[in-house]
Amino acid sequence: MNTKQPKITIPDSKEDKIIVYLTFAFLLLHFVLVSYYWEQLPEKMPIHFDANGQPDGWGGKNTLWLLPGISLLMVLFLNFLRSISHLYNYPHKITPENAEISYKKGKWGVSFLNLGMAILFFFMTWKSIQIGLGNSDSLGWGFTMLLVLVVLIPIVLLLKPPK
Repeated sequence: MNTKQPKITIPDSKEDKIIVYLTFAFLLLHFVLVSYYWEQLPEKMPIHFDANGQPDGWGGKNTLWLLPGISLLMVLFLNFLRSISHLYNYPHKITPENAEISYKKGKWGVSFLNLGMAILFFFMTWKSIQIGLGNSDSLGWGFTMLLVLVVLIPIVLLLKPPK
């Protein structure tokens, strides 16, 4: 945590607000998804997956609520982190001249990470439900692609130096 960086408030842009709304929409849909399929779900559901996306751990269907619950906590925490972009560690020196653009990029990166994680958790829950219902047998290649994008996009946004 760098407390010597200039502290300025960065208001949300229109794009920031859209990303935040989409994140909370996926979070809400996450709870709706589990509720919608609840009565159809078998008592035994996949709760863990190996590196190939195959289920290798099983639990009661109540454990399915863990993913939306963890997603809720994560979304709230990352949304809070968006508000303290002046405390991030940046890969370049923050000066009064580059603080605004650096903080915007940092905030944007955390916003994308938040949205990506909400989508990733939603996808894992949806695939767990599909596996439990016998409609699928693994997380599939889509999960791997989504995971790579969720990790790479914020890193690229944060590492690119300001102009």
